[in-house]
Amino acid sequence: MMARASTFADSPVRSLPGLTLDDNPEKIASVLRSCGTFSLPLQNAEGGLVAVGVGELIDCLQAGRRAVLPDNCAPVVRVEASWRIGDHVSLEALRANQVYVVEEQGVPFGFVTAYELMLSVTGEVTGKVGEKMDTSRHVLLGLWETVYHAHKCLFETQKRVVLVTAQNSHPVGLFTDRDITALIDKGCDIWGTQLGDVAFPLDLIGVDDSMENACARFLATGVQCMAVVGEEGKIPGLLWRQDALPDLSIRSGIDEPCGTQPATGGDTRMQQAEYLESLLSSSFKNAIIGTDEFLSVMYFNSVAQSLLSDQKPLCLGSPIWSVTDACNISRDELKNALSGTRDGAERVIASWRVEAGVKRYLQCRVNRVSNVTRLAGYVLTIQDVTSQRNAEAAILRLAYYDRLTQLPNRQLFEERLEQEVRRCKRAGLKFALMMIDLDGFKKVNDSLGHLLGDELLRQVGGRLEANVRESDTVARFGGDEFIFLLPAVDGYEAALKIAAKIQQIVSAPYHIEGEEVVVFGSVGVAIYPDDAVDGNELLKIADARMFTNKRTGELVTSIVVE
Repeated sequence: MMARASTFADSPVRSLPGLTLDDNPEKIASVLRSCGTFSLPLQNAEGGLVAVGVGELIDCLQAGRRAVLPDNCAPVVRVEASWRIGDHVSLEALRANQVYVVEEQGVPFGFVTAYELMLSVTGEVTGKVGEKMDTSRHVLLGLWETVYHAHKCLFETQKRVVLVTAQNSHPVGLFTDRDITALIDKGCDIWGTQLGDVAFPLDLIGVDDSMENACARFLATGVQCMAVVGEEGKIPGLLWRQDALPDLSIRSGIDEPCGTQPATGGDTRMQQAEYLESLLSSSFKNAIIGTDEFLSVMYFNSVAQSLLSDQKPLCLGSPIWSVTDACNISRDELKNALSGTRDGAERVIASWRVEAGVKRYLQCRVNRVSNVTRLAGYVLTIQDVTSQRNAEAAILRLAYYDRLTQLPNRQLFEERLEQEVRRCKRAGLKFALMMIDLDGFKKVNDSLGHLLGDELLRQVGGRLEANVRESDTVARFGGDEFIFLLPAVDGYEAALKIAAKIQQIVSAPYHIEGEEVVVFGSVGVAIYPDDAVDGNELLKIADARMFTNKRTGELVTSIVVE
């Protein structure tokens, strides 16, 4: 076991590699492997140093890029050799595998990573994964089991983690009690939702693997937990990140004030009260208000008081209406929710308020408190769910929009197509469907590289979106193919005029990183219900006419797909 280091001069500093961002990624990867580390400092165009990690190098090599992208590099931390490690290294730095460039009187001479510093401060990580794994907090359930069944199992066994397994008992995912709570908060049908649909991907590690390897895995992947695989693929336990990677902020003998004695008596009671307040106010930053049966406030925490920051302070004995008014909850809404708690059920009120010009979404949970045989009061828990709402919107965008062009993707287009078919069928209307394929895109991609090819697709998407009506839909259908849904286009003549205009727009030159690029578009159109009354049939017809246009140069309306 190596001696514990206290200053950067004592740490395992490596010589600067002398590499730049312009160097071949394969050369950089080779130096990184020879150093046995996860990050390297590279010189940028301005002569400064930035850090490139193994993840960026893997992406770079897989994408066939000629150089590391500056935007994907991380800043380095410059430190003097005489500085104490404990003052500059935190658990956050360890998780990010921060690169430190060590200097002597302002002149850099070497570098060290946060992981290497962790080893030099805490000593070498030793032992096997099996010695550190946790065997007490998980249950095994099949991916076909419901979220409700998982909740019931965790409650009955007083455990916290579900390992989700496939038919062969092979673990495929992980699910925790907190994940269940989050689903319930979102209104998920926990009785009908299967674990296989909501479990998170799981990382595996062998029971006989070294803890050094486990630390490296945690640093490289950023996961919080790995399933430990034993004999015959069985899962005897879990390995948690905090058990493998010590928190550098907790070090015996470092930064501890002298003469500190444990608190006793009144101090202990004060600490318990502060802990209770911290517990009630932390985590999701819930505002908690307790009332008596007459809706007079009997308890509130600091978060509840912050809701009324622009009004008079909340006081014990004051009516609950000052809180509900601040949250835009009407008195009728609250009274209805209170009535609904008579059967012991919780009631939820969705609301909002404006803070500094920003709309914040709130969720108020109302519960009844009984005292043996009579009503004792109510508890209101108010949570700001703006971040959850924003996350749901972001997830929805990922599901329905193309990441490269930000246009609707195939899934969203097909849903809109089905809706338009139903609408026009009811109203006896027509619409046009148009597909366009880029001629010459493959040549651009092969000669100039995928990065320029991606930028070309982004620019094409931007032009198409800027030249359609608000009622139209243009989507990326896949590869270099785009597709249009054009309501109120009731014949071939109008559709072909639009097609010719789109071809003209697409064929105008593009300027990408100093290169002038020209591509052309082959177009096919189909009309509902003249060509077909089924969305899939319309797609086939438009696709066939598009390839006829590609071969002959003519926009056609007569081809029929068998």
